[in-house]
Amino acid sequence: MGITRIDRRLRILIVAIVGAAALALALASASVALRSHTHRSAAQRQASIVPFPDLGIFSRAQSAAERNSGAVGEVHTMLDALPPTDPSTLRFAIVGVGPSQHTAFVVRSRAGQICSGLTNFTSGCVEGLPREMPAEITYGGESATEGPIVWGILRDDVRSVEVVVNGQSYPATVGRNAYFFQAPVGKTAQDLQSVVVHLADGSSTTEPIG
Repeated sequence: MGITRIDRRLRILIVAIVGAAALALALASASVALRSHTHRSAAQRQASIVPFPDLGIFSRAQSAAERNSGAVGEVHTMLDALPPTDPSTLRFAIVGVGPSQHTAFVVRSRAGQICSGLTNFTSGCVEGLPREMPAEITYGGESATEGPIVWGILRDDVRSVEVVVNGQSYPATVGRNAYFFQAPVGKTAQDLQSVVVHLADGSSTTEPIG
């Protein structure tokens, strides 16, 4: 799928992948992670970032498909564009979603970051998230034939995710420690309003997009 625009990235360290080619993006706009509906300043939000807790996805054994994808193909190309990672920690969080059959993966960097990617879209690494933010948010990439994507990695205590588009709430696909949503064709990134994350304790958080 061709990416026409990636409007903002949550990532602290960011590398974008367009198709199978690596492309470093310099973003002038503010990061979603550093914006808050409680109107705290970017500096205050940055100061609240804490390291990602251990993700449950790493507790299972690596599959043969995961092991092989780290050596060849698109996932391998995406990993090469990231800071050095430990290939033995590569895990698929979601497989075959959206019209372009995206795969979401997570992997640990050798420096201790959590890195992740969505094939035919974006990849990057994060040191952590603001303490009150259980989900990463990356969005954009609409084209004439596909709607914009919203996706990211999740803490273990997330049970479901919804994305609000022009006032209407849509369920996202939730895998182990990742979620994926693609809006209908004809929608743009400007139509994406917020991500609502429901937690195991019954509470929920809402993060604005943009």
